[in-house]
Amino acid sequence: MVKECPTCLHINPESYAECDECGTDLVGVDPIEESEVEVTQEQPQEPVDVIQEECAHSNLHGNYCLDCREYVKINEISTGEWSLQFPWGEYKIADYLWIGRIKPAPQDMTKELEKNFKNISRNHAQISVDDGKLYIVDLESTNGTFVNSQRIIPNQKVELTQESTLKLAKDLVIEISLKGVEL
Repeated sequence: MVKECPTCLHINPESYAECDECGTDLVGVDPIEESEVEVTQEQPQEPVDVIQEECAHSNLHGNYCLDCREYVKINEISTGEWSLQFPWGEYKIADYLWIGRIKPAPQDMTKELEKNFKNISRNHAQISVDDGKLYIVDLESTNGTFVNSQRIIPNQKVELTQESTLKLAKDLVIEISLKGVEL
């Protein structure tokens, strides 16, 4: 038995917890028979243009659907594309986004926060998309995360909508948008 990495399609021994090639977490990946490897290796490695009707692409890891084992263009998924507008730029959310002054937050974010928003914690919050819905978790930040003017409880997942107001600490306001969906 082996585990096929859902991100890079690398074949790993069944006992591996993460992909030897790209580091993707393999804990939830079901092992497959080695004889199935040839079939799965023939899957397209570039995004496909059309969503197949039998799969809603709701079990995504990045832009790879774990259900149908195909790469998909995130903006073509029926749930749309979430993005967050910070004062210095926009971040599109396909899977998750860390917010803070150190990695794993994006490098441009860490620089901007360190320079202009020192009241944001080093690991402040995590934004994630799950089944087409947007969520935030406060990572025990010092100055808090506020959804609709209410401080959220640390380590609890809170759903966000386009109408939600999101503020980190006292002065970082983030706009939420969902593109590519007809309401």
